[in-house]
Amino acid sequence: METTTLEAQRTLSQYELERGKPMPSKNHSKIEARLSFALISRYDEKYDILSEISLDLTSGKANPDLAIYPISQDDWERDEVKMTTPPITTIEILSP
Repeated sequence: METTTLEAQRTLSQYELERGKPMPSKNHSKIEARLSFALISRYDEKYDILSEISLDLTSGKANPDLAIYPISQDDWERDEVKMTTPPITTIEILSP
C-alpha cells in the first residue's frame, strides 16, 4: 500500500500555480510590509521598491516579494504588468 503525505494531496491555489511558490502567510506579509516601508523610507529618492512584480527576463520568469530598480520617471498613463529589465536585486521571503 502506497502512502501519501497531506502536502502531496493538497490542491495548489491559483496564486501558487501562477507564481510557482507557496501563498504568503501572515508573518510573511508583515515582514514584506515592514521591509518595504524601511527600504522606501530610506531609499525612496534613489530606488523604486516594487512588491510582487512579475519579471519576464531572458534568464527566466519570477515573482519576487520585492524587486529594487533605479528610480524611474512615473508615467501613470503607461503601466507595465511584467518587467523585462533586470532589477538591481530581488528579495524573496521564505514562508513555512
